[in-house]
Amino acid sequence: MARQTKPRTTPKVCAIIGDGSTEKHYFDKLVAISGSKDIKIKPELPATSGKRRGQYRKVFIKAERLLAEGYDHVHCLIDYDTIVQQRKQADFEKDQQELQKRYPGRLTIYINNPCFEVWILLHYGRTGRHFYSCGEAEAALKQRRNDYCTQAHYISTLCETLHPNIQTAISHAKALENNRDDCSDYYPRADVYKLIETIFCSPQKQ
Repeated sequence: MARQTKPRTTPKVCAIIGDGSTEKHYFDKLVAISGSKDIKIKPELPATSGKRRGQYRKVFIKAERLLAEGYDHVHCLIDYDTIVQQRKQADFEKDQQELQKRYPGRLTIYINNPCFEVWILLHYGRTGRHFYSCGEAEAALKQRRNDYCTQAHYISTLCETLHPNIQTAISHAKALENNRDDCSDYYPRADVYKLIETIFCSPQKQ
């Protein structure tokens, strides 16, 4: 009787996309720290930061392209500050719902308000401060780290330094979701914690 062999399983391939270089440097390092073997992650973030952050439609177009290329799942990181400044909240909500309907179970969108720097800030403590721009969030972060910058080596080192506090940051990010419907568009948000829990901090990885 011929020996039966188990079918080979290949890791799922997902992409993480956004509109800034900070996210790329952070996730490049987080992938290395996690040593994840059950999922293959290919960050698809720009190598350099653009001056025009918050171009969510460009992120959505790239997400569709990657899904068409065969990615199992695409995670989109959206900085919300420009959407609020341009009063595009209704347009964003409509575009988001339509995109998720076209790709059920294959695409997830995460809002960071005003930007990704809020997630980094939450490693140091809770905050309910209203931020009216990404510049204000960066200024608050510099009160904790006066040398903060977005260079690749700095963000990579910062990710490694902050990693022991990642569960604390997740708790702080979750607290921001309490009664969110009663909060203004300038209230901070760090949906990225959901992505980190899903891929990097799931129970089997703890």
